[in-house]
Amino acid sequence: MKITKMFFKFLIYISLLVALLWSLLIVLFGPWSLSMTVRGGLVAGILIFQTVLLYYKRSKKNVFIALIPILIIFYFFYTLKPSLESNWQADVGRLPEAHISGDLLKVKNIRNFKYRSENDYDVNYYDQEYDLTKIAGVDLLLTYWGDPKIAHVMLTFRFADKKYLTISIEARKQIGEEYSAVKGFFRNYELIYVVADEEDVVKLRTNYRNEHVYLYHLVTPPERAR
Repeated sequence: MKITKMFFKFLIYISLLVALLWSLLIVLFGPWSLSMTVRGGLVAGILIFQTVLLYYKRSKKNVFIALIPILIIFYFFYTLKPSLESNWQADVGRLPEAHISGDLLKVKNIRNFKYRSENDYDVNYYDQEYDLTKIAGVDLLLTYWGDPKIAHVMLTFRFADKKYLTISIEARKQIGEEYSAVKGFFRNYELIYVVADEEDVVKLRTNYRNEHVYLYHLVTPPERAR
């Protein structure tokens, strides 16, 4: 019985430690309008508070008190809502729309930029109608830019009338904002479904970002592709 009680206490403190570490990372890298100095000060303050609380007197009451700042951080982090209103970069500036009427699909704001370099391009969007009875299949696109264990995934829908529609889920960055995988992990960016043609999203990666792109024709019937 004593061993069971000790094991239970061990699990509680390990869980509390994991939750504390995660909450501190949220403070450091989360989408807050705070300088790194302020973030560092908050982390130091939370650590001191937790250490004093749990080191000098371990009790059930103190464990619950120690959970309070963690739960507050989790609440603000996990209740974040994406915004549609911001000063977006041009390549993610417009939201696509899809309207279906029977076998006819009309897509608005399909991206088709003309690139001179990754950051120098002519902005161009267009609308297009697709006959869903003519869908021929789906292609899976994997693009690699560094570590071979990490890839960006896109889907291209092929139509028998030589039309192609590519969908890519990307970070919706604001003007002047740089992408960071760490910040992305901590919910710093809204996401957008970029709907484009292959001339845009594929050529951008192969010709101007020098990424390695692999295309796979999926073995799937047209009705499932639809």
